[in-house]
Amino acid sequence: MMKVIESDGLKSVSSDCKPLSYQIRLGVEEKLGRICKLTDSKWRERVQGIYNQYQPYNQADGKDQSVFGDGLQLPIARSAFIVKKLLANIKIANIGDALDIGCGNGTFLSELSRGLESWNLYGSEVNELHRQRVLNIPGVKDFFTTNLEGIPGQYDLVSIVHVLEHITDPVSFLADISSKLKRGGHLFIELPYYIQNPFELAIYDHCSHFTKQSITRLLCTSGFEVVLISTDWISKEISIIATKTRVTLRTAIKSDTEAEIETIKHALAWLKKFRQRCIEKISNVPNPIGIFGTSIGATWLYQEIGEKVGFFIDEDPNRIGRRHLECPIFAPEEIPEDSLIAFPLPTTIAENVVNRLDIPLTRVILPGPLPNFEID
Repeated sequence: MMKVIESDGLKSVSSDCKPLSYQIRLGVEEKLGRICKLTDSKWRERVQGIYNQYQPYNQADGKDQSVFGDGLQLPIARSAFIVKKLLANIKIANIGDALDIGCGNGTFLSELSRGLESWNLYGSEVNELHRQRVLNIPGVKDFFTTNLEGIPGQYDLVSIVHVLEHITDPVSFLADISSKLKRGGHLFIELPYYIQNPFELAIYDHCSHFTKQSITRLLCTSGFEVVLISTDWISKEISIIATKTRVTLRTAIKSDTEAEIETIKHALAWLKKFRQRCIEKISNVPNPIGIFGTSIGATWLYQEIGEKVGFFIDEDPNRIGRRHLECPIFAPEEIPEDSLIAFPLPTTIAENVVNRLDIPLTRVILPGPLPNFEID
């Protein structure tokens, strides 16, 4: 059974940051309390169209997204930071086998290759697009485009980085992964976290949206035990390490459908208020405005107010000087004088960036306070 939640006309984007004309359609699966898109035949057809033209990190010519972590003053590739944290939190043998499902162009495998120099590495994807690039990574032994059942062998580490949110039947998917893990092996999952970043709800091809409770419940239902779950590794993301259990804990954590519905309503209301604030602020502004960032939130806001947008601003050196949605990407020091800048970021992050760059508040459009609506 599915309880439907109306988004009141909010538009969507693809996960590779392209604007879409489709409206957000959400529901809550009552059995597991999983927040998900309404995955009817029309949704599946549209998503297949997205994947047929998929371009990961197209704003940076395929280079991994940069992040600031652990007090770093300079950006570091997100995959490098995640692998560093992962290997610090699990016991690693000198020799082993690792499988990265949904490996894309190999950014995560490349970092695993540096951290697990003596391991055999394998990648899996839905198409052949990046086969040779992945096979050229040191330590990679094979590249699979079959379903999970067709992938041979078992592995000491299986990683699914920004993959599970794309899966329409995550219980079956995780059960298949369980069969690929050796005894004592680890499953690593990285997910977007809409509680800290409601813009994530606008991603059309993300069919599941998780809280810490809902992903824990899903893993328990699928035969896993959560060893570590953190929202502190990467801002706006959930990092999970899990192992197989011998008993499937189908009633370990009961779902609270009404509470899940309330979190979604709060998040959608926050998005709508920010959209309206931007529309009101730019209505009498004669010059083109800028949007800070070039990822999901920035692309979504462009979709909502695009005709007024003249440029983007980014601190990622791989993106500065390029173009996003036909608009130039400036470094912060290149922001045109007296221009108005919208910050489609979680509130605290937006405020910190404005303060760090010393931009006058009269020149910025910030979202309102982000409610603390995580379910206990």
